[in-house]
Amino acid sequence: MTAFSTEVQMNGKNLKIQRSQRFLTMGSCFSDHLGKYLQVHKFDVRVNPLGIVYNPYSLSQLINQIADPSIKIGDEMLVHNDGLWHSWLHHGQFSRENKDDLLLNLEGAMKETNLYFHDLDYLIITLGSAHAYRHRKTGMVVSNCHKVPAGQFEKVLQDSSDIMAWLREGLKNLRSLNPKLQVILTVSPVRYIRDGLIENNLSKAQLITAVHNLTRQLDFCTYFPAYEIIIDELRDYRFYNTDMVHPSQQAIDYVLSKFTDYHFLEDAKEQVRVIGDLQRSINHRPHHPQSAAHRQFRQQLKRKIFELVKEYPELNFDEELLILS
Repeated sequence: MTAFSTEVQMNGKNLKIQRSQRFLTMGSCFSDHLGKYLQVHKFDVRVNPLGIVYNPYSLSQLINQIADPSIKIGDEMLVHNDGLWHSWLHHGQFSRENKDDLLLNLEGAMKETNLYFHDLDYLIITLGSAHAYRHRKTGMVVSNCHKVPAGQFEKVLQDSSDIMAWLREGLKNLRSLNPKLQVILTVSPVRYIRDGLIENNLSKAQLITAVHNLTRQLDFCTYFPAYEIIIDELRDYRFYNTDMVHPSQQAIDYVLSKFTDYHFLEDAKEQVRVIGDLQRSINHRPHHPQSAAHRQFRQQLKRKIFELVKEYPELNFDEELLILS
């Protein structure tokens, strides 16, 4: 049969992921897609607990904070703007009107993530862009500009050798705390085209070079080619949203199915199949939601959930049962 695309070869090691193992995702918004996919299918996962971050240097700083939650956030890392206190290193979800509340919020998140990390099996990292912004006054590379005027920053391109060094140090620190840790590295297929496609490709080239060199040096790291699957295997704008930048849900689902097929053992694949079918049924929008037929359908779904919980008592379906009530 004629092939209509060039399939990306999965050259990384097969991780043989089991359904009972723990995950943590960090990085760009594409790591949210990976994490939420695991959440929906009832895996034990924390999704970007320290907030979305795009550039590798800022990500490496967060990794260091997970390894050592006693690291203090100094005043030089804080900024007051628009009536809120922000951290240059963290996402705006942590921002607060009171500086002490911001610090308590950040310290709590770091300690909670550190505790979860000690029994972690897989850390999934998605790098978004090698471009970053340096605050002119402090010289600090920031994770988020927090609506501070653009003139206060200069754009910088992080070099692949620096990216590798920053991440290598942080990941080695994490591995020393948790010897069973495996790290899955990905590059986001989202294209950052504010400065054009040439700049985007230059950025992605730095990231890809860095992660491949990293996997050669650290045997507990492997690369999952999400970027290549979207850019090369699904080489068509019909696999993008209308902004022509973000992959469509169909494309994301395809990437995640490739991830599952390659890395999951059969028990984990079965969980994805069974719970995926259940979630699609729950999310179905009926034409007549008050009909007797639909009430019966909801009762059938509840029985399926109770059967699953009986077989897998660690799974939590409280949210789904609330929807069906």
